[in-house]
Amino acid sequence: MFEEQIKVFRVTTKDVIKRLEALSNIDIDKLQDSIEECFDNYNVEGEEELIGQNSWCDFQNDGKYELNIAINYDGAYEFTVYVETKNKLCNVVNVL
Repeated sequence: MFEEQIKVFRVTTKDVIKRLEALSNIDIDKLQDSIEECFDNYNVEGEEELIGQNSWCDFQNDGKYELNIAINYDGAYEFTVYVETKNKLCNVVNVL
């Protein structure tokens, strides 16, 4: 009969930054997945593929990292995520 329609609201750059900034006490092995999840429903001209995360180094305990990630589209905003790790937990300390 009637198919249920799911409303998907577009996520803005500001929303992604807020999501990233909210990441705290993330298990070091789940950091990449947690960051990628912050981009759910975010796109640039319909493109949703993320790039940059494959160049990230292996995260070590008690370190500071600067991670770059963007949508695979010319002119898309590139996010720089600053992360600190301690006791195998990660905290996002800044996003640019």
